[in-house]
Amino acid sequence: MLPLRDDIPHQQRPVVGYALIAINVVVFLFMVAMPERQLQGFLASFAVTPSVDLPLAMQGRVDGLMPFFTNMFLHGGWLLLGGNMLFLYIFGDN
Repeated sequence: MLPLRDDIPHQQRPVVGYALIAINVVVFLFMVAMPERQLQGFLASFAVTPSVDLPLAMQGRVDGLMPFFTNMFLHGGWLLLGGNMLFLYIFGDN
């Protein structure tokens, strides 16, 4: 069963949770609108990916700690995005 609400009332409006939901949806819509070739480069730059799976030309593009932060805004499909945002909406105010 999917939860639709929790029993713990929030005392303030969860502005940060709403902002995270908005950012995730905007990034996902941006990803959906990209052509396949451009999407592969985008994911190589912003997703955490093992370098052995990348083509040789892209192996140096995943630098530093940025992909560990940006990876949390990437989703693989509508169902994953919807489920994650539902749980963030319900439990993010606690």
